[in-house]
Amino acid sequence: VEKSYLSKSTYSATGPLDNSKRTYPDIMAVGGSITTMLRDNEASMITVSGTSYAAPLVAGAAALVRQARPALSASEVKALLLNTTLFRSSVRNEYGLGFMKADAAVTAALNGEVVSGTVATNRRVANFEFKTTTASMKSITITWMRKLPFAPPPNLDLRIYDSSNRLIAEDLNPENSYENVLFMASATTTYRAEITW
Repeated sequence: VEKSYLSKSTYSATGPLDNSKRTYPDIMAVGGSITTMLRDNEASMITVSGTSYAAPLVAGAAALVRQARPALSASEVKALLLNTTLFRSSVRNEYGLGFMKADAAVTAALNGEVVSGTVATNRRVANFEFKTTTASMKSITITWMRKLPFAPPPNLDLRIYDSSNRLIAEDLNPENSYENVLFMASATTTYRAEITW
């Protein structure tokens, strides 16, 4: 994105991926009008643009999250980065889940805002309860790694139920390696995240 208005750069690729339901990109970071040192001339500065400048910002944010909590797995770091984005648009093929917020991801890591679990052929449903203390927009993200070769690729689905067992949000994309829901949570309510494989 361009740093002034966080608008998508004209040269940025968008999804879906060819012949796929996989949305793209997953996350956005600044890649336009970056001021950096000139190669082989540290005394000079240059302004550059490109998606290859956004990618290292995300990698650097991942390193900061791991520094804040070294025991986190790569999948947990991925979940924290995706879950703490600044929402830009509901069109995932334009902005993914939103603009990366490294500070929010680090804070979430320090606060322990991540839960891990496993799914397997004998355990195809996992449930995690969580409680909200204030009424606010709540983002829940699950991630997993694709182990290759694996055909077909693994697919997990995410559904959120309220205390009355009423479905309030779901993400059922069949080809992403993450699912994310954003919903208005009520104060002092217990919710259940159901993950199915």
